[in-house]
Amino acid sequence: MKAWHFANYDDFLKYGDGRKIILGETLSVEGTPKLCSHGLHGNVSILDAMKYAGGPNLWLVEITGNVQIGDDKICGNSRKALVQYGNILPLIVEFSFWCSSRAAESTKSAAKYAEYAESAAKYERQAQEDWWTEKLSQLK
Repeated sequence: MKAWHFANYDDFLKYGDGRKIILGETLSVEGTPKLCSHGLHGNVSILDAMKYAGGPNLWLVEITGNVQIGDDKICGNSRKALVQYGNILPLIVEFSFWCSSRAAESTKSAAKYAEYAESAAKYERQAQEDWWTEKLSQLK
């Protein structure tokens, strides 16, 4: 299963492992993988991978073996380094600015839509009142 993995600047595995991630090579562990505690991890979504980033070096990897699938991460016995993107810190900063710009635009849009919704609600309420007025006048 293809996944995203962020590594430290030096591309060495953490938690006392010490092996280096090398393009095209597969790293493996023995035993049964368990999310958050044992195995070689990755994330199917790059956005999820950013939450767990141990550094700015991005890799596209393939997780194989006994693969465990969680809500936002996966782990398995083996992880092969398929694509080395290197230090993408400038892209992470650019992404942050892009997100904040979109959030500002969303805020403006939300205010406009809220104003429209309020107006539409008033119009609908008046239409409902008018409906009752007309129907009740027919009963007289």
